[in-house]
Amino acid sequence: MAIISQHIATLLDSFDEWYITLLRDWPAIVGSLSNHMCVERFKDDTLILGVYDTHWIQELHLLAPTIRKTINTYLNKKQIEKIRFKLVERHVAKKQSTPVSAKKIEHPRRPLSDREKKTLHVIKDQHLRVALQSFLERSMREAS
Repeated sequence: MAIISQHIATLLDSFDEWYITLLRDWPAIVGSLSNHMCVERFKDDTLILGVYDTHWIQELHLLAPTIRKTINTYLNKKQIEKIRFKLVERHVAKKQSTPVSAKKIEHPRRPLSDREKKTLHVIKDQHLRVALQSFLERSMREAS
C-alpha cells in the first residue's frame, strides 16, 4: 500500500495545484455544462475541452469567453488564456450483463491490516482515501 501512496504523491506533485482543483471541481465550476464537455488537457496557456456532441461545439465556442472568465475567477488567477474544443466520445462505464443462471461468487472479506489502515489514514483527501480503500479491498477479493 505504501508503494501506491508514493506513486500517487509523485503523480500529484507533477501537476500544478490549480489543474487538480480544476479537474476536481469541474462540475461546480461550469455547472450543467459539465454534462456536455470535459477537460481533456492543458497545453501552454490553452485549455482543451472535449465536447460530447457536435451541435454543442458551436454553442460552447460562443460561450468560451464566459467559460474562461468563470474558470479564472474560480482559480483566483489568470491561468487560461484560450479555450479550444474538440469532439470526444462520452466515457460511460459499460454495464456487464450477468446471465440469470450465473451465480455470483462471494469471496470472503479480509479486514484491512493495521499497516494498511495507517497508510490510508495518512491520505488527507477523503475521496481519494475511500477510492483507494475500495480498490484495495476489491483487489484482495479478486486475488483470492
